[in-house]
Amino acid sequence: MTTKYKEEIRRYLQQQLEHLSAVGGEGVSLETCADNNDFATLLTQHNLEMALRARRSVQLAALERALRRLDLDDDYGVCLECGEDIGLARIKANPAADLCVHCQAEAERALKACA
Repeated sequence: MTTKYKEEIRRYLQQQLEHLSAVGGEGVSLETCADNNDFATLLTQHNLEMALRARRSVQLAALERALRRLDLDDDYGVCLECGEDIGLARIKANPAADLCVHCQAEAERALKACA
């Protein structure tokens, strides 16, 4: 992987990190509602906001981890599971990827088996 390409990935990761850090939810306050329908709507909005915050937190952690690996130079682009190179197409599609396509598929299969 060339230095120019790594710098391009670094800029992309930093932009994504800044964007996700800037995006914040105002939150929904579960105040007293006139009826059960209003309360159910507010509760649904609250649950959605909590799920989005959790997802944003996971994405931020993945971006920070990818930036750290990119700084190590020899570690970035290598699958954490099997140690093989992550394909360039996968890196282009998801610069924060830390598993190759095969290991990612295996991990997802294992999650489905647990469900």
